[in-house]
Amino acid sequence: MAENTVTPSYDSPALADMLALCRSRLTENAFGPQAEPLESAPAGGTDFLSPLADHGVLRVEGADCETFLQGQLTNDVAALAIGQAQYTGLCSPKGRLIASFLAVRSEHAILLIVSRELAASVAKRLSVASKLAAVSAAMAA
Repeated sequence: MAENTVTPSYDSPALADMLALCRSRLTENAFGPQAEPLESAPAGGTDFLSPLADHGVLRVEGADCETFLQGQLTNDVAALAIGQAQYTGLCSPKGRLIASFLAVRSEHAILLIVSRELAASVAKRLSVASKLAAVSAAMAA
């Protein structure tokens, strides 16, 4: 069986958002593209950034974004500060876990870092649920 290989786009707006949130920039060395902090981490800090080629970023934004996701996800999205991240999940109406992923709050949106295998399903479910809210959910370029 052939292995799926995804080549990440290093000039995407989603990557630029993530780099900005992590206060980092993209550089290249012998190992390929690397995230380098713009400022030194505090003593004992463990911040790092790593490309996840097998993951995609869903961008959820709009006037009702926080309220909408608060009702859809398993964790307290309202408690996320800008630049913070938390693991959360999306469940079916019967309470079965459909997908787990990382939610990251940016200034104008909440980014969901989800496996590419599940991204289309999660985006579709959120889009269907968002019909009555002022929210858009789409894969970030």
